[in-house]
Amino acid sequence: MPIVKSVPVRTTVQKSLAYILNPDKTEGLLYTASINCMTDAADAYLNMKMVYELYSGHRFDEPLPKTGKGRVKVIHYIQSFSPDENITPEQAHRIAKAFARKTFGDDCQVVIATHTDKHHIHTHFILNTYSITGRRFYDNWHSRSHIREYSDRVCQAFGIQPNENNGKAKSTSYAEWYHRDRGTSWKDQIRQELDRLVPEVKNLEELFGIMEERGFTVRRGRHLMLKAPNQKRAIRLDNLGDLYSLDCLYIRILYHTGELQKSEYLSDWQKAYGLVLGETVSLKRANTNRSQSPDMPGIHRLAAQLAVINREGIHSLGEVEGKLQAYKAECIRIAGEIERLDHAADDFEEQLSGLRTQYEKAYQYYDVYSDIVQTYRSFSQGDYISKLVQEERKQLDAEKPHRKKNVSL
Repeated sequence: MPIVKSVPVRTTVQKSLAYILNPDKTEGLLYTASINCMTDAADAYLNMKMVYELYSGHRFDEPLPKTGKGRVKVIHYIQSFSPDENITPEQAHRIAKAFARKTFGDDCQVVIATHTDKHHIHTHFILNTYSITGRRFYDNWHSRSHIREYSDRVCQAFGIQPNENNGKAKSTSYAEWYHRDRGTSWKDQIRQELDRLVPEVKNLEELFGIMEERGFTVRRGRHLMLKAPNQKRAIRLDNLGDLYSLDCLYIRILYHTGELQKSEYLSDWQKAYGLVLGETVSLKRANTNRSQSPDMPGIHRLAAQLAVINREGIHSLGEVEGKLQAYKAECIRIAGEIERLDHAADDFEEQLSGLRTQYEKAYQYYDVYSDIVQTYRSFSQGDYISKLVQEERKQLDAEKPHRKKNVSL
């Protein structure tokens, strides 16, 4: 699983770009790409300099001040895979490009370079702190958490399970790697058993009862714990992902029993999401090996959104749009306050840091609710699943081997 780390760059931007775009580290620049700038160190520097100075009002090459840290010009992210992952450079580079688009948006300026010169595959990202539309990026604990979450989501979309210790030194245990490498990860075993049984049972009690009959250990308490046969330690159900939460499993079972629309305990929104999620999972499993857990970007996206809907008790589109507008107004308010203080004295730096954290949190919620609204409108129009099929087909086509230098997204 990839670990994502970041380094704010206040000077030496040119050196950072030159370092990541080293032909000896990227197989002759084969594994390099860029968004809204050139895939060349000198040209990328000039592209970023123009955008930064346009929106910041400061020089891109200004020296560090005598006191204080100075302004961050670019953020250097590193997405690293463990040697045990058996990730190929092609896979890592595809993941990196999708991660950059999903995380930073289509208006960002970023140079991407996947390095193959070490025993572990890793990708470098040099991100301009200003996008071409003037949106600003910050590097703090909250933004890093948000970015690591997106890294996990993108890896899930590519069939890689998310890293539960992203940003920490703890690595995947040998036993977990050994079984995952052979398709027998403890978590995968449990996921696959749940996926096999969900279409066959009538309720959650029957689901976990059958699992116990088949040698799985089920511990009921504050947190439901599961353990596969011969597994040493039980794991929490909610560590398997949103698709396997109690609420989601319950809705998936109702879908297969035909009782989803009749439920008195679910809102119309939960039923609508449950219906599309059930159809999407069934479609995927019908087109893959049934012994494997379903994997399609839309499945995890729907499950994650359904988790928000369940947690927030959302009943209508109006509720989501209300939250969306509230967080939009909050972002605008905080952005205005940041802009006002940003032109004031350095005494406000601590207050600015707090406001930036608030802005990132508000924007994250805005992004979540915006995604829910767009998804709901998409499957309300009846073309959501067909679009997922098209997206998967495009992804499969994109994964066909090709060799191009200086690929630009």
